[in-house]
Parts: sequence; C-alpha cells; structure tokens
Amino acid sequence: MKATKIYTLLALLLMAGGATKAQQWKYLQTGVAEDLYNVCCIDDNTIFVCGQNGVILKSTDSGAHWAEKYRRTGCQMTEICFADANNGYAVCDSILDIYTEVHQWFLVKTYDGGETWNEVGEPILSWVDSYTTLIRQFVRAELFLNDTDNLVVAVSFDGIYKSTDGGATMRKLDVDFTINETRGIFFEDNVGYLLWDYGNDDFLFPEERCAGVAKTEDFGETWVLKENVTDITEGISYAHFYDKNHIRLFGEFQFSEYDYYGILDTYDGFDSFETVGGETSGYFQFYEEYIRAKFTENGWGVSMLWEEDMPGVGRSVAYTEDDGLSWTFYSGYGLPTYRLYDIDGTDTTFYISCAGGNVLKSRQFTLMGTGENVSQVVAVYPNPARDRVVIEGIEAVEIQVYNTLGRVVKTVRGTNEIPVADLPQGVFMLRIMDAEGKVYTNKITKR
Repeated sequence: MKATKIYTLLALLLMAGGATKAQQWKYLQTGVAEDLYNVCCIDDNTIFVCGQNGVILKSTDSGAHWAEKYRRTGCQMTEICFADANNGYAVCDSILDIYTEVHQWFLVKTYDGGETWNEVGEPILSWVDSYTTLIRQFVRAELFLNDTDNLVVAVSFDGIYKSTDGGATMRKLDVDFTINETRGIFFEDNVGYLLWDYGNDDFLFPEERCAGVAKTEDFGETWVLKENVTDITEGISYAHFYDKNHIRLFGEFQFSEYDYYGILDTYDGFDSFETVGGETSGYFQFYEEYIRAKFTENGWGVSMLWEEDMPGVGRSVAYTEDDGLSWTFYSGYGLPTYRLYDIDGTDTTFYISCAGGNVLKSRQFTLMGTGENVSQVVAVYPNPARDRVVIEGIEAVEIQVYNTLGRVVKTVRGTNEIPVADLPQGVFMLRIMDAEGKVYTNKITKR
C-alpha cells in the first residue's frame, strides 16, 4: 500500500471538506468533564451517554440538557443498552491491578427509563492483555439484550457470558476458540454473531493475530467459528447489523485476490460477500484505520476515522447519504472537540460521544452534502419488492438503480414505475430526479 501518497490525499480531502461544513456539528454541553465512551439513542428525544468515573447522563430533549443519573468514581462505564423504554443495562469496569492485568466488571440496571441505576449480580474478574490495560484503560465489552431478562456480554480477551435472570447470575460459556478484541455482537430470534479483531497488538504471535466471527443458533449456548470469514479477514474494524442475514463489515480483507481496505456486505449470514462502493468510490479503500459507524433506515450514515496516536479513538468523520455507496469527508479540524469514542443516531440526527464530557450532534444531511435529499412526500412501494417498485409524491424524469458496488444496474425515464423482477435479491439505492432537477435518494430491498 502506497501509504505516503494515500495519507496525503486523504488529509487534503479531509481539510477540503471540513471548512464548509463545520457549522453542521453542534457542540452540546453535558456539564461533566469525563470522557464519554458510549452513546445510546432511545428515540428522537431520549439520549444516554456514559464514560469515566462510571458516569451515566440522560437527556430528554435531544441533547439540549443533560442530567447525571449515576456515578461510580474510579470505574469506567463502557457500554449502555436498552431492551425497551424502561429497562436497560450498562457495563462498568475497574482495573484492580494494572500489573497483573486483572479487571473487575459488573452490570448496572435500570427499571425506570434510566432515572435510577443499581448494581445487579456479582462482579466478575477478567484477565485481559496488556494492550487493553495500558492503552484503553478499560476492558472492551459488547452487550446485547434479547429482552429484559436474557442478555449476553462478550468481554475482550476473556469470553462470552450469558444471563437468563436479568443479570443476577452471569454464566461463562464454554467455547473452543479464542476471542480477542470484540468488534460487535447481534442476535435476532436465537441466531447470533460475535465478531472480534486481533486488537492491533504487535506483540502477539502471527497465529494469535486473528480476526473472526462465531455464530450461534441457540442464543449463545453453543457457538461455531465461521472459518470462511477467518480465511478472508486480515482485520475487522467494525460491524453494522441490519438483520441476522445482512451484515456489513469494515476493515482489511483478502478479497478477490487482492488486499482490500473497505466494506464488505453479506446477505446470507457470512456465507458469501460482496464489496460496497466499488474500488474507487469508497474511502475505506484508502484508509484502513476505522472505528464505529451508524446507518439509519433511510440510507444516511456517519462513520469515524481513527486517531493514529490513540488506538480506538476517532478524530475525523465521514458521512454518506446513499447507504455507503459514496462518502464525503468531514475534517476533524472543523470539529469543536477531539477524541471521538462512539456514535449513534435516529433518522437524520447523529450523536458522537467524545472526550472531556463533549457530545457532538449533527442533523439535516441535505445541508451537509450533495444537495440530494429524501423527502417525506416521496413514497416508494412495495418495499421489499419482487416485481416492480412505484414512486409516489413527485413526477420522476429519471430513476437510476445502484447496486452495492456503486454501479448503475438500471435506468428508467419518463415513468414512476421501476421493473425489478430481473434484479438479484439484495439492497439497491434509487436516485430519483424530478422535473425541476431536484434529486432524491431512497433504498429498496429486492426479494
């Protein structure tokens, strides 16, 4: 990889994109000074963030005001998740001994929509590697709630834990593979996946520097390693789950006989893959150091680029209005803060939790990007579709259909009806132009 030219090009793109869009990220004052490691959006109004000193903050007015709901000095609150509007959990970690690499983590739980939080169950000891202890200062864990009582916690460099009684007892599951640094966990019904990376630790032996995916079909009781993913994966930076079949992977891959820094989509639960955005339109081909992303159902998304000097911390962002087919860079120099940790969002609004108690908020992508937009007056039906798709709300002059490689696979003119029977199953983006030259985008699924 021609690193010097690539990083120079990226820096120019970042700086070029940042100056005109800085006003679109709003700085939200939370009232605390701690680093905020995780953000969770319950709805358009209710937002939670958590971080250093075990702090949990809640906003009920889209981030305008924040109230502190929990604090435990000396601990790190690293993950927060809700089963419904009232019942939620968070993972709290504390380092017992930095020299012997011993961590103690436990769960806190709320029954009243995050107004009060209380420790649940017994603390659990985890022995993790020096990379996690010395660099991150907390153990990375992935939390998934199937409902208010059934949950799974995957702890980096440790193992998978399951509870069926609301966290009162946590049982470590017996698996025959090694979990390194977790990169995502997801369940739908009883089918679930856990992803991990090698953790960017140069001290690991080559045979231990593996990224992987494990699958379960009985809500975590038994897991099977997906060997085909291990074969193509050099490193997994992050995973976005649309459902149990459609998953998006970000990272470094050995794909189609060449090294590929970018995005892969699977529509069959990791049995097969295809690239997203093409070889030149996506920015991930040029910059593999990537962390976190959030996509909404309308195809908008925001991702964070890695800070090279601080593993696991974002410094710049990029956004997409077409579900990742193309991206626009947003320079970190235009952001009113630094060290970006996590991202979440609803519809067109995104929140990034940051260092120093900062939260960034961005909304209304039509002001940020290409001028293309998704209007509430434009309806696309049926969706998913088998034979045809009809556009309502505008008079379409031209409609282009893009596949996940960013290629135009169909163009129709002078009609609001698109035949799709000849298209393969999967997700496609529509680019719709009306008589006034306005352009709208939307996403469809072909059954």
